[in-house]
Amino acid sequence: MSARLTKAIGLAAFFWAATGAAAWEPIRSAPVGEPVLVLVPGREAPVVAVCDAAGDWQVVWNGDLLFGATHWTPLPPGLSGPSSCAG
Repeated sequence: MSARLTKAIGLAAFFWAATGAAAWEPIRSAPVGEPVLVLVPGREAPVVAVCDAAGDWQVVWNGDLLFGATHWTPLPPGLSGPSSCAG
């Protein structure tokens, strides 16, 4: 997936979530193994990421480790991620 498309999806998901359609929860309450939107201070838009069993966050589209996430919310309807970080 191109970076531009990924950013567009992230921004669309952010605006969907920001309208109150879903509440942002503290990151410690996030599900394990399920792609969700996460907020990371300093980033332009939420990131689709997965928390693994060890408690580490990985970006869904490239598997990079993600540090500093503070909140999460479910993916908007119609926007789904792969079942694992490997795709």
